Amino acid sequence: MEYTNARLECNAADERANILASEVIGLEEK
Repeated sequence: MEYTNARLECNAADERANILASEVIGLEEK
């Protein structure tokens, strides 16, 4: 169970990182 939670938290962190990266790329294009 703890392993699954760690995986979910890691996935959530990856999602946030991807969103931040997308925003940065969007800002650089302007």
